[in-house]
This record gives sequence, C-alpha cells and structure tokens, in this order.
Amino acid sequence: MRITVKNRSTSEQLVLPLAEFKEKFKTEFALAYQNYIRHETAKTEYLPEFMQKRLTEADFMLSFAWNFNNYSGSDWCIIGIR
Repeated sequence: MRITVKNRSTSEQLVLPLAEFKEKFKTEFALAYQNYIRHETAKTEYLPEFMQKRLTEADFMLSFAWNFNNYSGSDWCIIGIR
C-alpha cells in the first residue's frame, strides 16, 4: 500500500509505503488514533457495557484517510491510497 500525502501550506507531496508513513508521521498517527478512540467512545458511553465496541487499530484503518485527515491536526493530509 502506497500513501500519497500533501502538505497543506507548501503543497509538497510525498509517496510513502505504509510502514514508512507510520514511522515518519508517528506523532500525528498516534494523535489521530487517540482522538478517534476518544470520539468513538464518547458516542457510546451511555450504552450498556455489552453494547460498547472495543476499538482497535483495524477499526481506525477502515477509514484511514478520513480519520487521519480529521483527527490528527497535522499540516499533512492524505490525498490518495493505492
């Protein structure tokens, strides 16, 4: 999987494999994942415990581009995954 990212302020583009993307954007990825968990948990906090979902990184990766772009607060955004 190759991820194309673009810097919002300089319009610089990079094409990186997933492993290199996770290494280069480690803090942004961790922040996006934490914010995703916080948001999803807040949506289900009043449901009974047996109905609450145990979130994993796989859930985050289902909508990876959207989650990273909206939860990371980074200058970089994902514009393509192939």
